[in-house]
Amino acid sequence: MVRPLPYNPVLVMDVFEGKAKGENIAKELSKYLTVIRQNLVPLGLADYFWIGVDDRRYTLEHKTARELLSNMGNRLDVQLRKNTQNADDVGLIWNGVITPTRNGKGCYPWDVSKSDPSTMVRGKASPHSYQEVMGYIWSLEHNGISVYNVPDW
Repeated sequence: MVRPLPYNPVLVMDVFEGKAKGENIAKELSKYLTVIRQNLVPLGLADYFWIGVDDRRYTLEHKTARELLSNMGNRLDVQLRKNTQNADDVGLIWNGVITPTRNGKGCYPWDVSKSDPSTMVRGKASPHSYQEVMGYIWSLEHNGISVYNVPDW
């Protein structure tokens, strides 16, 4: 049995968080808390935002493995830097799997198939080495950004 929380938790989810994916996530989360869809970009917040029982402001950016590989060190850094100015705690959740290429000089993103959500499909090889990606993730955590990886949404 799920016990009710001592307060009414509210999650604000960005309206730009993937149409079908976002609706599925909102539907699942709404079983446990109130979900509000709102444009969070002008507020300098990530894809998800909530205020905890400790009155701290939390925001969480969501990327697929492919998006992580294509945005790391560039657009993603800009987003996370902006988020740290507008929330007390900032995190990054990325779904999918990243594996190194055979020669180790690049890596592949694996994401959930759009046509069959029960399977993972490999994307095009990225020029980033697996060590570079793991180093980047470590640097985010070292600088106070919590990083979470899940295989699918």
